[in-house]
Parts: sequence; C-alpha cells; structure tokens
Amino acid sequence: MQSFLQEKGVSASTKINIASFLELEARNLLFTVSDIELTYSTFKNQKAFLTTVGESAATIKGQCLVSMTTILLQLFGKKEVENEVIGLFSEHLLFLLSLVQQSNNPSNVYVRFMAANCLTEVELNFPRILRECINNLYSLSLIETSVAHQQYMCLLALTVKNSLASESLETLWGKSPKILFKDKLHQVDETELTIADINQMVSFLLDQLVLCTKEGSFWIICLVMEMMRSRTDLQMSVQVLKPILIHNLRVYNPQSFHNHFGSMLFEEKDRTALLNQTLVNATHPSLPACLKLLYLDWTGSYLQGDTPQTPQVTKLVPGVFDGPETQLKKLHILSGFLKNKSGMMKAVFIGSVLAFSWRESEKIFKENHPQYSDRNSNLDLPVIVSLVYCESSALDHAATEEVTMETVICFMAAGPMFQCQLASHGISSGIIVRLTVWEPLL
Repeated sequence: MQSFLQEKGVSASTKINIASFLELEARNLLFTVSDIELTYSTFKNQKAFLTTVGESAATIKGQCLVSMTTILLQLFGKKEVENEVIGLFSEHLLFLLSLVQQSNNPSNVYVRFMAANCLTEVELNFPRILRECINNLYSLSLIETSVAHQQYMCLLALTVKNSLASESLETLWGKSPKILFKDKLHQVDETELTIADINQMVSFLLDQLVLCTKEGSFWIICLVMEMMRSRTDLQMSVQVLKPILIHNLRVYNPQSFHNHFGSMLFEEKDRTALLNQTLVNATHPSLPACLKLLYLDWTGSYLQGDTPQTPQVTKLVPGVFDGPETQLKKLHILSGFLKNKSGMMKAVFIGSVLAFSWRESEKIFKENHPQYSDRNSNLDLPVIVSLVYCESSALDHAATEEVTMETVICFMAAGPMFQCQLASHGISSGIIVRLTVWEPLL
C-alpha cells in the first residue's frame, strides 16, 4: 500500500499490477476489517485519486475503481466481515454515483466511463439496487456527449430492464444490501415506472444506437428485447425496434441469432428474413465449421418448429485462441448438446470433492451424489469435469497440496468409462478436488 501511494519511484504499470493482484487475491489476503478498510482508503485516497492528471493517472484511477468494486463483491458473503463490508459497499456505491453525475466533465471522461462500468457490474450482481436512480441515470444519459455516453446508456438499459421484472430477481448471495440514496442524489424516484416513462426511455435508447459500437448496440438491443418479453404493452408500442433488429442481424454473431430466434416477437415475414440470413451463415465459406454446425442445427430446429433453448450455448463454440485440443473438446460437448434436445441444459456445480481418488471415482461419486447414481450408465450426456490435480497419493492432504494442473475435460456419463478416460488423459494418481456436471433441466 505504501508503494501504491508513492508519487515518485513507482511506475504506473506497477501500481496497476498491485491493484490487479489485490483484486485477484482479495479472499486470500484481506482477512480482517482493518485490512479491507486500509485497502479501500488507499484506493480512494484523495491525493492520489482526484488531483493527479494525465493519461496514466486516469488508467490508475479506473483500475482502482474496478479493483475495489470486485474486492467488495468478493467479500460480501464473508460472514466474519459482512456487516463492515456492507457499510463500505454502500459508501463505494455512492462514490461511483457521484463520479457518474459529473457528466460532460472533460478532465475525467475515462474515470466516469469506468465508474459507469462498475455500476453496471453492481446492478448485474444485485438486480434493482439502482431502481431509485433511474430518473437520475436517464437525465445523465441525455446530456452526456463524451465517449462515456455508451456506458451510461448500457447502465440505463440494464437498470430499466431489471426494474420491469415481474418477479424479484435472485442475487448470488440471496439478498441485496440496503442503500440509502435519499439526500445523496438529486433525483430519487420511489414510484413505479409508467408505460409512458418506459416508452420514452426505450425510444431514447433506440435513437442513440447509431452512436454506439456493435458491442454496445447488441447489449442494448438484447436488454430491450427482454423488456418486450416481460411487457406486452411495450411490444405493441415499439414497432420501430423490428427493422433495427433485422439490420443488426446482418452480422455473423451467433449470440445475436440465438437470442432472436427464441424471442417469438416477429411476424412471419420477419422470421423468414431471419431464416434466410441463418442459411447464408450456415454456408458462408469464411466461417469456421463449428459455427456452420450451429447455424445448420438452428435452421433445422426452426423448420421443425422447435426453437433452440440451450442457454449460453455459444460459450462452447471454439474460440480463435483455443488450442487444437480445446477446440476438439468444445466441439464434442457442443455436439452432445445438439443431440440432447429434450430439455434445457444448465450447469450444476455439485460441490467440492476433497477426497476423490480416480481409482475409486465411481464409488465415491455415487456415494456423495446419489441423484447421479440412478441414471442409466449408457446415457449419452456430456459431463464437464473441472480437475485440480495434486501430485500426492495421500487423500488427507488433498486440500493442502500445491495445485500443479487445472484443466477441463469432457467425459461421458457411463460409470466404468469414467476411470478409463481419466487414465487416458495421463492422470494415474492424484486427487480431483473440484467437479462440475452438466445435467438436463426438466
């Protein structure tokens, strides 16, 4: 922390690395309330944060905001310091809002951009936490003209979408902290949004899409579509959305196609245009084979009247920087999803297995997870196993041994084959301490 506060002798890259390291290792380094308060006060130091000017200083400030937001979110569920973390979290949230309110300030554009980005992350983790600030965020988005404008719009779209949810949205921790926005912000609204308010905000978001990047416009359009699904009155009033969506689909974005195909918000002529574009993508010579497979499967499902329902399936599409083995594994898992279309699939983390030897994998697996033991051993279901391999044969020391390898391997759910495939990957001894299984969601 002392080196972080030094104005001379410590480079900007070093300070950014310090903040990033604390962000990644917060749960292992910050144990007491004093540790957390020291870190927070250092990142928020008035001298280092508000008076320093220059491009490198702005980068440091942005990293401080991101690191502190991430640290507080990580420590929120830690019972030993939960009450103190909630207090610091409330203070930090109000600090982020105070930065965002400095709209059109040319001296801190990047800092305001990162503050809006951090608020978006907070709203994703705690849906509706910024509900009382919608009018404030809308006013700020109207007058903002810098490059931070897109992030303001993304934050506004997410806040409006969460506020329209018909039921309370779950958080990772099961509860949201109580933040007192009154007397802290100029515009705080506790009333419900009317359809006129929603139409006005949605129209503004759509009008400003031409100023956004492809990523920003895609984010906003997807959020607006979710609003349309939850509010039938909004579907009838935002007819201008359809041509914008059709235009947006003239790109080779599998997430975009997947989101729109299952929406059921289009007329037959619109859906025909989507189908034609999907056929073009399925035969495009420049696209990788995995994407062509995805588009062909969606085309077949559409013609059969069975829209694809697998959520986040595009995360299994091999990426540009994936190695050959990773690409093959992803394709194998992806093909399994396309074969098993009887129901939706979701990732289920079924707990840490701290004493799980590969030699006794089937026995211990069934003892710890009886819901799996009833399954047919011939079920063609992909099982994603996240392995943390420890170079030790002593089960009692599994949690204390240094991790030497971590990878993701796809197995089939046949019990006897589990040991064989483990051995085929060169794992002849050791302990698996983390396990994730994909199973059907009926």
